[in-house]
Amino acid sequence: MSVDKVCQGIAGYINKSQGAQNALKKVSKNPALAGAASSFILATTLRPATVMAITPNKDDAKYGACSSISAAVVELVGSYALFKPMNKMIEKSAEQLSNLKGSIYYKNPALLNSYKSVTNRVAKLPLTFATSLLRFSMVYPLSLMLGAMGIVKSSQKKDQQNGKKVSAKA
Repeated sequence: MSVDKVCQGIAGYINKSQGAQNALKKVSKNPALAGAASSFILATTLRPATVMAITPNKDDAKYGACSSISAAVVELVGSYALFKPMNKMIEKSAEQLSNLKGSIYYKNPALLNSYKSVTNRVAKLPLTFATSLLRFSMVYPLSLMLGAMGIVKSSQKKDQQNGKKVSAKA
C-alpha cells in the first residue's frame, strides 16, 4: 500500500463526510480552543500514563504526570476564559480599524490580519507568567488528589509509614 493511496483515502473521506466537514468548520472558527481541547485530552490521559510507565522513580513519575495534567487544565481554562474574550476584542478593534478612513488599515485585509496576529501574540505575553504560576501551584494538590484516588503511588509515603525521615527539600 502506497503512502499516496492512504493520503488520497483520508482526503476523500474528509471531502465526502459531512461530519468531518462540520468538525473542520468548528475548528476553523476557533483554532486555539480546538488545539487546547485536543491537547487537554492527550495531556490528561496518554502523556501521564506514558510518564508513569517509563519513569523508574515513582516520585519523578508522579511529578511528571501531575505537571502534565495541571498544564492541560491551565491551558484549557486559560484559552477559553482568557484568550477567547481577548480574541473577540482584537477582532472588534480590527473591524473598527478597517472602517476608519484615512488609516493604513482602511479596507486592507492583509494588514489587518498582520495586526490581529501581532496584537494577539503581544497580548498573551503578560498572561504567560500568571498561567505558569497557576500551573506549578496545581502540581502538589493534584499529586495529593491522585494519591488519594490510588492512581499514583509515592515512595515517600512508604518511607513515612516505615518511620524514615523524608525531606521536603527538592
